[in-house]
Amino acid sequence: GEGNIWTSTDSGGTWVDNTPSTGDDKNWRAITSSSDGTKLAVVVNSGASDIFTSTDSGGTWTERYSVGLDFRSITSSDNGMYLAGVVPGRYIYTSSNSGESWTQDASVGGTKVWRAITSSSDGAKLAAVGEGNIWTSTNYGAKWNEVTSNEAGGTGIVGTKNWWSITSSDDGSKLAAVVKGGNIWYSLDYGGTWIEVTGGDTGIGTTQQWYGITSSS
Repeated sequence: GEGNIWTSTDSGGTWVDNTPSTGDDKNWRAITSSSDGTKLAVVVNSGASDIFTSTDSGGTWTERYSVGLDFRSITSSDNGMYLAGVVPGRYIYTSSNSGESWTQDASVGGTKVWRAITSSSDGAKLAAVGEGNIWTSTNYGAKWNEVTSNEAGGTGIVGTKNWWSITSSDDGSKLAAVVKGGNIWYSLDYGGTWIEVTGGDTGIGTTQQWYGITSSS
């Protein structure tokens, strides 16, 4: 949101303001990190410059102008080399050089209201959600598969929903996503089939206003 970028090197015990010198008035939307925390990438929801990257844990930042769009979400591989981001009403964008340059993927159309994207630790397996269906890729975003209904073994119908957030395990095999005003869904086979968590013994109830979800490795 509007404000500064804060980083911590002691698991959140203390925090340091590491906002770029040109970033005090930015509407920061999302941030991602390499597994060792040295490579960071942050996106701006509005403004001429939409991506900043750092290779020293946020000590210094490089402003990227290569896309000029309002990103909603960004994800990173463990080594910080492979990045992927989504722009509502536009496309999915990928980078294979830590954000220095970006490739627009027009194969999934340019009118989808994207909200979140996640990746496996190697950056090869991606999953993106928004208003509509779940989309998955197994080759760094070179080709995408739209999940429109469940195959045998899943429960419920995935279909068109108001997806708000998605998360992935390290190997990309386990995914979990949430529907705003709906339920939690999860997959154990790289997004091939999905199971809807409808409440019952879980104690979470149904049709919650979910906004985010995360997972262990």
